[in-house]
Amino acid sequence: MADAGGPELLRAWRASGLSKKDFWRANHADAMSYNAMLGRMWRAENGLQATPAPYTVDLGKPWLLPDDDYIIVGDVQLPTTDYDFMALPLAIAREHMRRGHRNLVLAGDLLNADAFSLYDMDTETPAFEQEIEAAQVFFAEYLTVFDNIYYFMGNHERRVGKRTKAALKPQHILAMMTHDKRVHVSAWGHCVIANEGGIPYRVTHARNYSVNQLVVADQLAQKYQMHIIQHHEHHCAMGWDRYGRYVVVNNGGLFRPDVMAYAVMDDSKSPAMKRGFTLLRGGTPYLFSDEPFTDWSAWLPDRRAKRAR
Repeated sequence: MADAGGPELLRAWRASGLSKKDFWRANHADAMSYNAMLGRMWRAENGLQATPAPYTVDLGKPWLLPDDDYIIVGDVQLPTTDYDFMALPLAIAREHMRRGHRNLVLAGDLLNADAFSLYDMDTETPAFEQEIEAAQVFFAEYLTVFDNIYYFMGNHERRVGKRTKAALKPQHILAMMTHDKRVHVSAWGHCVIANEGGIPYRVTHARNYSVNQLVVADQLAQKYQMHIIQHHEHHCAMGWDRYGRYVVVNNGGLFRPDVMAYAVMDDSKSPAMKRGFTLLRGGTPYLFSDEPFTDWSAWLPDRRAKRAR
């Protein structure tokens, strides 16, 4: 057991007749490292009991969401948002997801939170009040279609917690925007979606950035041994990881770069920002973006034209 004390471990080991390594393998390998067991036993053998209590903190756990259908969006960047493109996840959900199974993962950076940024601003930016009002409209609209919304933190939401020294927590931010019980919030920056048919999907708003598409997602896939759907970089691309084992996705965003001063006012060699979102259906991801990347007429056909044929 992970909480087994040194004297208890020492007595059990001496009674077992095993070597310390075999005793650990047989009894404690699932609960603690071999090093930890040796440290506790050494203290007990040498009569050292006055050790400080270990520091503990309850961070909770990231979500493990059940195998189901999901639309995944992130980097909405309210209110600097492409509101026309923001309607398309709703249209895809209504057209291609079953009622009762219309789940949305909102993968961070719903807000800009410029009022809490440490970056110096030399142009006018949206007030936090404007961002909250835009988010209220966002949830009101999206809850007309989605049965559940799972909202976790991106680096822009973390600005609020950092600048207020955690006085404003994720649940407080959410309460400013909606009180609907179908919206769930997590302080973590990722979640995992189960995939009964195979490898799970890790949806993340990772810290790291690369100018090259899929590079960070590829590295995350190797580290966590999962498919990756990633935000933060504002790239839009999908492929295999370098060893052909995991699907990796840069999931774009719902932002509108032409009203983001830092993105357009000065020349830069930074990559272009691309809109995008993913439908995860039956364990398969479908990445949507601007035409010709996506043939929108195939996914959202003209119903009157179809009946006419």
